[in-house]
Amino acid sequence: MILKQHGNHATSCNRDQIKISLRKFHENVTHRAKNTQETTDIVLSQCISKLADSASIRLSSLDHIKRTIQQHRKKLDLPQIPNDVDFHSVPVIVPAIFYQLHVFHAVHREHIIPVAFCLLRRKNTTTYQEMINKILEFAPAWNPRTIMLDFEKTVLNVLSNNFAQVSLSGCYFHLRQSIHRQLQTQGLHKQYEDDVDFAHGIHKTAALAFILPNDVINAFVDLTIHPDDTFQTVLDYFADNYIGRFRVNRSRAQPLFTIEYWKVHERTKNQQMRINNSAEV
Repeated sequence: MILKQHGNHATSCNRDQIKISLRKFHENVTHRAKNTQETTDIVLSQCISKLADSASIRLSSLDHIKRTIQQHRKKLDLPQIPNDVDFHSVPVIVPAIFYQLHVFHAVHREHIIPVAFCLLRRKNTTTYQEMINKILEFAPAWNPRTIMLDFEKTVLNVLSNNFAQVSLSGCYFHLRQSIHRQLQTQGLHKQYEDDVDFAHGIHKTAALAFILPNDVINAFVDLTIHPDDTFQTVLDYFADNYIGRFRVNRSRAQPLFTIEYWKVHERTKNQQMRINNSAEV
């Protein structure tokens, strides 16, 4: 029995498996785009659900994959989908005068349905508050019980201020992406691909989301015992944003995002959504 394997052979095999998984992912996306009538979001979410975490974090941007799906369907010369008289089209690319397109989805009978499209010129508290106010004008009774979103603190604050009883949770896929972006920022992406032990440490850091919230800090402390210098820089980033730095007085600073926000233990146990790739707020 092999308990642990070091060296280039294991690294090469792991890298090859990831490449094969990504190739199968793109083949599956192409097949579903051409042969089903599923929405773009459903095609994407179904294909991503079959990917391992180590492969999913290597994906290009979700918007790029969505455009690829739409391009495949344009080549089929499908008939034009009828448009509602009050909403002529859904913008694929945000016009230059706007900063971003914010989309709200709702879950209805296990289907994810887009319900609001908001073209925004800025990413600040005032803009997001105006967005919520406008939605409430159209739907005064809107009082969501749960909202899953990414890790944008300004949006999180606006939603929590407007809906005191709402349960806000972070998307696990975006948590993984934030760690992966940090690897790229620190120039550690190649080490992640080539160093099995380093990659294993990164995976264990992301896996903290799946354990009981009360056990997260102790598990994180275990990860910080005798790390190499490069892994320590990743742990420092994770502590600042998701755990809280340890202070001299033996307390912890408030992280940017609380453990309660990014944990997925209960959602996993209850077979609830852990990612919002098909329903991004």
